Amino acid sequence: MKKYSYSLQNLILLGLIISACSSGTQSALPTQALDCQVPAKWEVDFSRSGGIAGQAQALTISSNGSMVVQDLRSGEKLESKISQDELGKLAGMLAQACPFN
Repeated sequence: MKKYSYSLQNLILLGLIISACSSGTQSALPTQALDCQVPAKWEVDFSRSGGIAGQAQALTISSNGSMVVQDLRSGEKLESKISQDELGKLAGMLAQACPFN
């Protein structure tokens, strides 16, 4: 039970980080396309590792709203869905960053 709540804390922290990135006005960098088209299917992967305890965790969010939080050391996985509102915010940030080729 403790690992589940630890993963949930990490997920909440990641959500706060994503929310902080979306606040304020941001303009496109000169190298970014202003008319970037976000593909219909995309996936965002975030991972972190290291520290004294040798942690290794990953978060994957897909364009269909599925979210997977995984402890890479133990293999423990938590699957969920994010809200349409949060999915729209994330797609908007991807359009601003335009990491697609």
